[in-house]
Amino acid sequence: VPRKARLDLIYQHRRTLCLDAALMLKTVFRRLPLKRKSPGQ
Repeated sequence: VPRKARLDLIYQHRRTLCLDAALMLKTVFRRLPLKRKSPGQ
């Protein structure tokens, strides 16, 4: 837990719109399946 608390403090000090957007995109892409099946298979 201390590691997460340290990351939260760093995030609070460096919070920007770009960082927020980057974190959201990384989270979204991590949730999506990476492999797509080809049609007909």
